[in-house]
Amino acid sequence: MVNRIEMEKYERLFPEAQELVKSSQTPDLVEVQRILKARGSSGISLSETASLLNLLKAPNETLIEEVKTSAKVLRKKLFSNKLTTMVPIELGSYCTSNCVFCGWKSDNKKIQRLRLSKDGLLDELDYLLGLGFSHFELSGGDDILFLKRDLYEFVRVAKDKIKKVNPAGRLSVCLTPLTELHYGTLAKECGLDTVLTWQESYSEATFNKYMVDGPKRYGIDDGFKMIKDGKGYLDRIASQERAIRSGLQVGIGTMIGLCEDPLSDILSVVSHGKLLLENYPDALPLIIGMPIWREIINEEYDSRSEEQNENQQDLVEFFDYIASVYLLSLPDYKAWVFPNCRVSKSKQMSAIESAGMFTSTMVRVGPGAYNLENLDTKKKFSKSNVGLGELTAEDVLAGEQFVHYFDTHENYLHQFVAGGFEMTSESYFLGEAACKSSS
Repeated sequence: MVNRIEMEKYERLFPEAQELVKSSQTPDLVEVQRILKARGSSGISLSETASLLNLLKAPNETLIEEVKTSAKVLRKKLFSNKLTTMVPIELGSYCTSNCVFCGWKSDNKKIQRLRLSKDGLLDELDYLLGLGFSHFELSGGDDILFLKRDLYEFVRVAKDKIKKVNPAGRLSVCLTPLTELHYGTLAKECGLDTVLTWQESYSEATFNKYMVDGPKRYGIDDGFKMIKDGKGYLDRIASQERAIRSGLQVGIGTMIGLCEDPLSDILSVVSHGKLLLENYPDALPLIIGMPIWREIINEEYDSRSEEQNENQQDLVEFFDYIASVYLLSLPDYKAWVFPNCRVSKSKQMSAIESAGMFTSTMVRVGPGAYNLENLDTKKKFSKSNVGLGELTAEDVLAGEQFVHYFDTHENYLHQFVAGGFEMTSESYFLGEAACKSSS
């Protein structure tokens, strides 16, 4: 086993990225072509990534297209026309963290809160397996009681259900960063495959500005207790290493637009990925997430200013370019760029064409929000802050976490096929295709 990464290296990710972005010049056509032509199988250097990101300071359409075209060629070389999809299942909207940007923050008194029962989870899985999904993400707020009491059992029954229908099916979690003990148990005893953890921001100042209280701010210990005076910012960055050491695939990423210096935040993701792969060269491919900061359902609790909304639109406009830079920056076969449903389907599709091979469809960001026919709320949910017997399907949908783009899995598949893509399971990329990375 490779030695653990020193915490100081994690602490330096954002300051060093910020310095690189600041010191790098915006490249001209000759420099862009040089960077792209010189790219080897290990990806471009951090300083070259910083240069390409600096194009977003004064976008030049010709240069932007040059980079996206190069990424498309690379995507075709690495992944052919194949594409794999996943779907998240929200386990609950109870949360003990108070994160300013989030609809489920603990001080939001307006939101309806629900927690899925085990029967409710199996009901959602039955429905989604029937649609043909092969990767399922269990997600939810920082619900410490659920983590301590139910997490292992929920992961175990979910993986058992998936394997019975699709032996190649995979299961991930996107939850509070856990300890190495937790990850080891989830991997070895419960069948977990992947941990997705988005950093929110690699800027410690930004992280602490928005994550003001709770497990996300301070971290948790082996007993699922919040760490007094803990440093959640670093605990979160280091969580992927803990998961890798437990034999799990991991996802990394930043919430694009939350940080006032988004280019340095994006470069920090690349730097983090390179650091993990340098220290754990045998790790499974990294999933490079691209969550975008979206407005939340309850407008009075939304923290975004008009200026932030305008800046966010600029970042959404270049979503496919950011995806391209991620793919070009990291080693071949070791990065699965993950465009998601937080942008419009056309933007998501453009990012997939440029760089993405792992994506989401038909996302619902509320617990129990998929199979709403013949709804038995008393069976589907184990807890609610409203009367379970009175809940309607419309009520369930009203408890979603943030505003997002929704369309059916069937419509997504039609668009993927029309775009020339062939759906496949991750086993293809983890098996036969993965061998190419060592050849």
